[in-house]
Amino acid sequence: KVFGPGHTRNAYTADQVILQYMKRKWIVIPGKAVLINFAYIRDVVQGHYLAMLHGKNRENYILGGENKTYFEFFNSIRACHGSGNILRAPLKVFHLWGVLSEAWQKISGRRALFTPQTVDFLFSDHAFSSQKAIHELGYEITPFEDAMRITVEYLQKYR
Repeated sequence: KVFGPGHTRNAYTADQVILQYMKRKWIVIPGKAVLINFAYIRDVVQGHYLAMLHGKNRENYILGGENKTYFEFFNSIRACHGSGNILRAPLKVFHLWGVLSEAWQKISGRRALFTPQTVDFLFSDHAFSSQKAIHELGYEITPFEDAMRITVEYLQKYR
């Protein structure tokens, strides 16, 4: 997931998730610890520039960040923002939530943000390594806590 200062309207972006947590002061996360790669937008933009300068033809580079659990991600927001509750729920609760959301979509015609497919995604590891980009391109990863602090400050100021 890419996050950081910028303009976004898509409900699925990490910045929107951060903003919603800051507004609601609570979040329900998977009880199972899964890893997600969280990449800071400025690092990714710089990585694209470095790939243009130093990348090898037909090579691929992962321009990621640090691998964190959902708890680490939301706890970092909480540390920057000053408050918030993190509740953990088992897979069965999320599946039920997804099924009910999908049923509500059929009844109301409103798009469900949470579906059984979303549950499958949430409970899957999405950890990556950017070591190849670091070694071959000179890619640098901003420490997660610093990137989150900058993002939260931006969202507090401009949202």
